[in-house]
Amino acid sequence: MCLLGFYTGLRWGELAGLHRHRIDQRRSRLFVVEVNTKSGIKEYPKSSRSRREVPLPPHVLDALEWHIHLLDRDALVFTTITKGRAGRRLDDGNWRRQTWWPAIKDARYFDADGERLPVPHYPPHSMRHTCASWLVQKGVSLYEVQHLLGHESFQTTQRYAHLQPDAHKGSAWGLGAPGCSAQRCGLNDPSPLSLTGRGESLCLIKCAVGPAHWEASIPLAVK
Repeated sequence: MCLLGFYTGLRWGELAGLHRHRIDQRRSRLFVVEVNTKSGIKEYPKSSRSRREVPLPPHVLDALEWHIHLLDRDALVFTTITKGRAGRRLDDGNWRRQTWWPAIKDARYFDADGERLPVPHYPPHSMRHTCASWLVQKGVSLYEVQHLLGHESFQTTQRYAHLQPDAHKGSAWGLGAPGCSAQRCGLNDPSPLSLTGRGESLCLIKCAVGPAHWEASIPLAVK
């Protein structure tokens, strides 16, 4: 769920409201139509910018296919896993308390001097900020970023304008996230992730996430 959040920029409610049939594996796309709200799963109005099509990087699609291959067509992709309560719609507050904050508490990153430090208390929305920052750093236009993230107002997207490269034509996820080296992070990931901003570089951190608590590399944004 976090991997998908970092590479698509979906809002938490959009991740939690994603259905199996909204994922087009052949075209490596997903369609954002429903959102998980406090009052249940609801569809975005057809006129809403939040209703959109989002590309999936190959390694994200691979992980997603592993997760969804046994799901029914109309099933939610992400649900509760607690014994006796499995398969239910996720609750934002419970997910933060039981999944996100414990993962952040155990997560570490390497600073510019190679020192291993605890990750700051970043909220789940940092996944969306990270995705937007990566896209702009890759040279994707602000108008395209607005579409991919479903920003209703272009002013919201303009907050990332300072991250634009001087001259670079990028395509979404053409070369992976901008950034660091696997040697520096000490990991074996062939395409390590990092986000540089305000003089800091947060490299890959390892924490347990997902329905089976499998180990995943989770990069966190610098505010």
